[in-house]
Amino acid sequence: MLFLKMSANSKLLAEQVKNARKKYPTLKVVGRGTVTINPASIASSASFQADASKIANLPLQK
Repeated sequence: MLFLKMSANSKLLAEQVKNARKKYPTLKVVGRGTVTINPASIASSASFQADASKIANLPLQK
């Protein structure tokens, strides 16, 4: 059986998915290039709430 070494880009993508899974436990990698996540888990996350409050306090441009 032939085992190929992962490229730097593949390692980076794998690390990003790993970090995202820690932040959003409902994230699932379904297939190659297909990721599903429950939108409610994003909207209820602390980082989303903090970003939403920052946006709400931005002055409107006319």
